[in-house]
Amino acid sequence: HNAYHGDVVVRSDDHGRSYKCTMDLHKEGMDEGSIAELRNGSVMAILRNNLTPKNGGGGRFQYAISHDGGETFGEIRRHPDLVTPTCEASLISYQDQLLFSGPYSTTARRNLTVLASDDDGVTFRRTLQLLPAGVYAGYTSLQCGLPGRTDCVVIYEDDNSHSVNVVKFAS
Repeated sequence: HNAYHGDVVVRSDDHGRSYKCTMDLHKEGMDEGSIAELRNGSVMAILRNNLTPKNGGGGRFQYAISHDGGETFGEIRRHPDLVTPTCEASLISYQDQLLFSGPYSTTARRNLTVLASDDDGVTFRRTLQLLPAGVYAGYTSLQCGLPGRTDCVVIYEDDNSHSVNVVKFAS
C-alpha cells in the first residue's frame, strides 16, 4: 500500500474462489513483504523497512509470525540475522529449512547472499555468498525444487547492466 505505508496479505482458503485481506502488517515504514510457511504450519512474513536505527530499523528486516494461516499476525519485530540496505528480499520454505535471499549489507545493494534457518526463522546461521561482495544485486526472487530439479535459483536485479540475472545453487 504505497511506499512504506504498510503491507497487506491477501489469502484464499478455498483454492482461489474467494479472498480475504489481513491488515496486521499495514504499519508505517513497512513495504515489500515476502512470506513462507513454517514446518509447524505457522507463516512468517519479512518486511522491507524504512526505519532508521534511531526509530527501530537498524539495518535489519522486520518480521512477524502468524499462527492461524495468515489471518492475523503478531507483533512486527526487527530480525537480528536478516541484514538489509533497505531493499526487497525473498523468503521460502524448502526441504525443512527456511531460505532468505537478498543483498547482505546495511549500506549498499551488494553481497548477494542466501541465509538458511533450521529452526523456523528463529536464527539464520548458515550463509552462502552468491556473488563477490562488490557486485550490485538488488531485488531478489528465490525458487527451489522446480519440477525435475533439486537445486535453487535466485533471480536478481543488476542495476549496472539494467538486467535481470540468475544464480543457481544447491540448497
